[in-house]
Amino acid sequence: MTRKAQIGAGACLLLITLAVYHSYPHPQGADFAYIGPGAGFAFLGSFLTLLGGFFLSMVSLLTWPFRMLWRLIILGKYSWTKSIAAALVINALFFFMFEVWFKVPLFKGSLDPLRFLGY
Repeated sequence: MTRKAQIGAGACLLLITLAVYHSYPHPQGADFAYIGPGAGFAFLGSFLTLLGGFFLSMVSLLTWPFRMLWRLIILGKYSWTKSIAAALVINALFFFMFEVWFKVPLFKGSLDPLRFLGY
């Protein structure tokens, strides 16, 4: 079949489809289509996947200093002082990243040791 014949057959099929579509009586002059529950499940599933991924990434980010401290002390060959110093440096880095640079107010509880700095 040549290219012209393919285009002609496609145009003919399109015209037949449009003729059948316009000959069908539509209720109240509007076109209604039943999508079914699949679209809702797909939307909800994709939304929950994004929400779950965001939640797991935040949990992983917030527990990372404690997991690193656990690995350094229990599983590693490092001393307690180096491990605690590394944990304090990482927590200070996260504090400055969120509280100072991005201006995200963090929960400090009733004990606020940085009140004299204005945080």
